[in-house]
Amino acid sequence: KGDPEGIADTVEEWLASGSTLEKMRDSALTAARPDATLDIARDLADMVLARNDEMKKSGKMAAMPPPPGAPKKLKYGQGPF
Repeated sequence: KGDPEGIADTVEEWLASGSTLEKMRDSALTAARPDATLDIARDLADMVLARNDEMKKSGKMAAMPPPPGAPKKLKYGQGPF
């Protein structure tokens, strides 16, 4: 197990067996979660926003200066649009 020849033999067996490939395909489709990455990103964003709100309410959040080289915030009407 784990050696290149053993892996090649296993893959060769899978490719030689149409029924094994079909079972593997069906299992993959059953387990598929195409939106999983997006769901995780949304959950993380929700947690960050909730923590941000908690920090603001508790007064523990200090205003942070913008990073060096960051563009200055423009007032409404001063931008390119």
